[in-house]
Amino acid sequence: MKLLVFVTSKKRVCLVAREIEILELNYLKYFHTVASELSFTRAAHILRIQQPTISKMVKQLENRLGIILIERDAKKLKLTKSGELIFEKCREIFEIIEKIEAISDLEQTDCYGPFAFGLTDSVCHYILPKILKGFLHVHPKVQPEVFSGASNLISNEIAQGRIEFGICFTKPESADFEFSSLGIVPFVVVVAKEKYSDPVVRQSFIISRDKDYPKRRPFPVLEMLQRNKIPVKVTISANNLDCQKQMVKMGLGVSLLPTFMVKQSIQRGELVQLYHNKSFHYPLIMFSKRNRHLTKNARTFGDYFIKCLPNFF
Repeated sequence: MKLLVFVTSKKRVCLVAREIEILELNYLKYFHTVASELSFTRAAHILRIQQPTISKMVKQLENRLGIILIERDAKKLKLTKSGELIFEKCREIFEIIEKIEAISDLEQTDCYGPFAFGLTDSVCHYILPKILKGFLHVHPKVQPEVFSGASNLISNEIAQGRIEFGICFTKPESADFEFSSLGIVPFVVVVAKEKYSDPVVRQSFIISRDKDYPKRRPFPVLEMLQRNKIPVKVTISANNLDCQKQMVKMGLGVSLLPTFMVKQSIQRGELVQLYHNKSFHYPLIMFSKRNRHLTKNARTFGDYFIKCLPNFF
């Protein structure tokens, strides 16, 4: 096959055609992953292979091309000029492969095989297992790969091509993503039953940190409280909602949490709802890389998720 290779010099960058007898796609995939991460260790973790193997493959690619792609030193990796140009060509190659796979995907009559996605922790813990059980009953050949974390971590996984889409409350501020609403989720302010009459506890809020790093923008929970004109005295901050729930149960304060997280605790009498006359809602967002075709697995799961979501409120 013929591979277009960019060769650099001090005076100019020129495009030449180099004949390669055998150049497996995996060589480019390994180099592309290392170049994306600028780390052999992280690339090996992503590709689930041993680090010496990926180092060897990248070195073999350099030998076949007759150029150095990555400068290595004790502290960090750096792409050479040729490496940067070939990295861009690799990006184009894998975008074309995605389009080829999309054509094949349209011809599929059933869902099968792996697909990777990410969810915010609370949705992953309280909603996903039941929805996934029903989805896999209908589509038993699918192999889900789930990533759980904050929206900034999920958006990074999408940007790096490791997952197809994410589901979060917080909308990433980036033009690289496109968004759709899965539904409007109700929230409630709760307090431990034994602390219901304690005025100090009722005025002490346990809340996600009020700024989302590194953008420094308000978290949705704080915005919802302020819109409802509830005075917020933050005594504890924790960016994990399940952690907030446990702190409320311990009588450390009150917290605004999704209804699906606390419904059973309220029914059992462990928690008590406050501010019954207030309305707290926030959209659950599904987002993916702009102009990227979602696989049939992802589209089918998204539709199934929307269908099932109201059952949790």
